[in-house]
Amino acid sequence: MSRSFSVVQVGALTFRQAEEQSVDYVDASDYVAQFIEFFLRDGIFSRLARLKTTTAFFSLRRSRPDARCRVLVSRPDALRSKEDLERACMKGLDAILVLNQPRLVVMEFCVRAQYRVTNRTTLGSGEPGDLLVQFSYPQRVMTCLDIVELKRGECAAVFAHDADPLYLIEAAD
Repeated sequence: MSRSFSVVQVGALTFRQAEEQSVDYVDASDYVAQFIEFFLRDGIFSRLARLKTTTAFFSLRRSRPDARCRVLVSRPDALRSKEDLERACMKGLDAILVLNQPRLVVMEFCVRAQYRVTNRTTLGSGEPGDLLVQFSYPQRVMTCLDIVELKRGECAAVFAHDADPLYLIEAAD
């Protein structure tokens, strides 16, 4: 692995936690919708990459470890595919959302949306909670992160299945 990435894992409040804190419970689809609204704002959206593919042409390559991720850099195109993006985030481990903001700003949004920090790791470290262990082809994720060229001052977000947890990735070097 040529680059190092630090990862903060944030989890949604459970119904019981929300009740104990006297806040409204927000379900997974609402979390995703809120985050996508935030992500697609002008000045926040940078680009996104899809790890899994959904078209007939690409589905033949879906399970192959060498299948390239698809990168979308057009905000209008991302806005048009908003519903598909929300479905991909709910499915989990499919979309890498690159935000033109540092992780601290994204974490502030997450805290307002009732997410809480649950773990901090280094991508590929093998530590408990390491995001890469959830992928069949971890090298493909690393290649995709190289393709999207995550820069200092940017943050990438990846939802797990059913939007919980959310992984916030930042270049560590």
